[in-house]
Amino acid sequence: DAAIAEAAQAAGLNPVIVANKAYETLEAETATVVPWYRASWYDASADSRHARSFWSETLDLLQSRAATPDDIVLIHTVSIAEFTEIVGFYESLNWGELAKLPAVFVILRRDPAEYPVSLLEDLKTKLRRVYKTADLPRRLRLCTDTEQLSQAWGDALGRPFTTLPIPFRHELVDGLERRREPKAPLQIVYLGDARNEKGYAHFPGMVQALWKDYVQPGRVEVTLQSNYNMPGGEAGIPQARLKLQRYPHGVTLLTEPMTPDAYYALLAKADIVVLPYDPQCYGRRSSGVLNEAL
Repeated sequence: DAAIAEAAQAAGLNPVIVANKAYETLEAETATVVPWYRASWYDASADSRHARSFWSETLDLLQSRAATPDDIVLIHTVSIAEFTEIVGFYESLNWGELAKLPAVFVILRRDPAEYPVSLLEDLKTKLRRVYKTADLPRRLRLCTDTEQLSQAWGDALGRPFTTLPIPFRHELVDGLERRREPKAPLQIVYLGDARNEKGYAHFPGMVQALWKDYVQPGRVEVTLQSNYNMPGGEAGIPQARLKLQRYPHGVTLLTEPMTPDAYYALLAKADIVVLPYDPQCYGRRSSGVLNEAL
């Protein structure tokens, strides 16, 4: 969010970051931050009622801030249920109502192969009706953040998708110095929350394989970002984290969300960044961590 806000500000715009009401570490240097949404992305994925509340709360926000057709709304992460609600809203609009709304850019970051074909066909039919409205292609823009995803979603929904760049705060990395003392332990680092699709469950096996010859004698240190992405963590993740916590030394688990400064400092000290992502989930998707590590 901060990277996008900085880019918007550099372009002469006045960015506003709309956050979840429970989000506490709000950065205010680059944009106005408005705590607004009640449900998380995971809530919306699990319960369609939250998906409906997301879009209705968005419309309430636009009204409260007197948004105009000259404004831009960027929705950078949505569940498929939330996206369906958005499409349904536009399906019900006439041209006069549409002309009063800001331009909306929706980024789909997951793979269409994750969803039932029947759901995608229903969305395709709705979008065909939606885009018959004059000026709609300019007012509701469909996007992804990789060329492969744009092709896949375009094929699935029968609409062209725009590929947007992956946000990256270069200034937080470019100024960091990488200092490694002679004979210091090799630093293996994982960045990202503890999720199954990111391969977190593989780490107990990885550490066990490295323990005798590398970690135990101090040749390697392993640091794993290990905060849950949802209350209690996904299935199997707490058990994996518990196994990792049993090592007496050489394995550090970061169980709370990191500040940007702490995140990039850890990235800068890494010799190896491990990304054991599930290829079925990430084959066409982007990884911000990979982009930053490179």
